[in-house]
Amino acid sequence: MRVPHIINNDTLLAYQCSPQSLNLVGEDQRTLVAEDLQWDKDHCPSLIDYSVEAISRYFERNPLLDELPGDNCDYLLEILSTDLPLELVIPLIDGIPIYQDQYYWQRRYKDKFGTVITRKPKGWTWKSLYLERHVQKIVEEAQPQYNDEETFDELLNLCSAYVRRFVSLWKLSYFDN
Repeated sequence: MRVPHIINNDTLLAYQCSPQSLNLVGEDQRTLVAEDLQWDKDHCPSLIDYSVEAISRYFERNPLLDELPGDNCDYLLEILSTDLPLELVIPLIDGIPIYQDQYYWQRRYKDKFGTVITRKPKGWTWKSLYLERHVQKIVEEAQPQYNDEETFDELLNLCSAYVRRFVSLWKLSYFDN
């Protein structure tokens, strides 16, 4: 059974059986183990899962996010590549509710910068954190003799709605701890 990202890992651990309870009399004779979340790992995935995975593979050519129902949209955001261009992802993912897209931006942040901020400042979203740090990195590493002003301007216009401030690197390392 695929557990959605919305369910906290601590919750899953709380509902897991203890080793002592598994050794109780009659446990080995149970035909239905309700707390086993891996009961269907040997089953063939559903056609919906195959469809969402195919949409994920070809998302850059044919972005179908608005057409998917809620659960399938969540699954797509869980498996969607974090290497997609920002020009495609920002406007498209911007159209869905904020609570659904946060997991995607958190994954993208972790994949690009290699760390996850454990204490996210109040009022910030993962999208704004990612885009602020992305723009900051581009500005810090920019070389005027080699960078094209038009593409730089397009990227800044695309990200400007989400960038409120640049955080110095020592503050980011403080948040990372």
